[in-house]
Amino acid sequence: MKAESFTNDLGQVLKPGNMVVAVSHCTRSINITIGEFVGISDSGSPQVRVPSNTYKYVHNETGEISWNALLDATKHLKWNTLEYKEARAKTDKLWTYTKFTGTRITTLHMKRVYKLAA
Repeated sequence: MKAESFTNDLGQVLKPGNMVVAVSHCTRSINITIGEFVGISDSGSPQVRVPSNTYKYVHNETGEISWNALLDATKHLKWNTLEYKEARAKTDKLWTYTKFTGTRITTLHMKRVYKLAA
């Protein structure tokens, strides 16, 4: 990544640190996010730091973090059987599904990034 300016299709010059609107898409969905312009990728596409959420299991007693506590407890069981429901209930008592907020850097290959109006 190079921390340098980028000129978008509207002629706006974006500098690292500018607050921007990033427009991305994936499988018939459009995502519009406010973020911070950070620079240009090695391929020449703009990169923006945007908010990001992840969800993980946190053990209620030890504080251990697991991505797949429920899967580990139930992967050997047939779904929606009594055994599965019992394992799920036990897991739900021991673990809490928790939201973690942070940021990530996204690369906008379609180069749809625009200055945020002041």
